[in-house]
Amino acid sequence: MTDTYTPRLRAKVLKIIEERPRTVTLKDIAEGADVPLAWLKTFAAGNIGDPSVNRVEVLYVYLTGKSLDV
Repeated sequence: MTDTYTPRLRAKVLKIIEERPRTVTLKDIAEGADVPLAWLKTFAAGNIGDPSVNRVEVLYVYLTGKSLDV
């Protein structure tokens, strides 16, 4: 892995969060995905460079309604 590699799942989830309907708050997402709101705010701001893959996967599944097929 190089310094320029951006994990695709992280980037995908950040894009989904950024493009969500404005009626869906970060608090709604945190509660629905069962992740800490403070962590989600930091993650959504792009301030967690190496987040837990488990939390990112949980967010992906919650936000898309699809399981992650690897």
